[in-house]
Amino acid sequence: MEACIVKKNIYNELEVNGSLKGTKINVYGNTKVGGNLEVSESSFKDIETSSWQCILTNSKAKNIFVKKTKDESQKIYLKGKTIIEGNIIFESGNGEVIFSEDARVEGKVQGASIVNAYDKIGGN
Repeated sequence: MEACIVKKNIYNELEVNGSLKGTKINVYGNTKVGGNLEVSESSFKDIETSSWQCILTNSKAKNIFVKKTKDESQKIYLKGKTIIEGNIIFESGNGEVIFSEDARVEGKVQGASIVNAYDKIGGN
């Protein structure tokens, strides 16, 4: 299944049954993504995803909730100056959050290990 590709759009709410890939997306309400998420220079309120991998680059979100899937591990990569203003919660309890040097989570990370691996994700 191909990803939904979005550039420079504003939404009140956004629901994608598959994967979402985009740049400069602004969602003022809730976002639900049924597959993987890869965004840059974007802003979200709450994100709910059923993916094994999310990559946010130079983006903001209030909270991220990762629903349990059949995949053994689920990962969120926070690249560049990405800011999560609230919490990141993995329903499975088997998640991993990988930070770049300037990324941060202002709330709590639940159900996941935290990796500060600036060199592991290419520096940005």
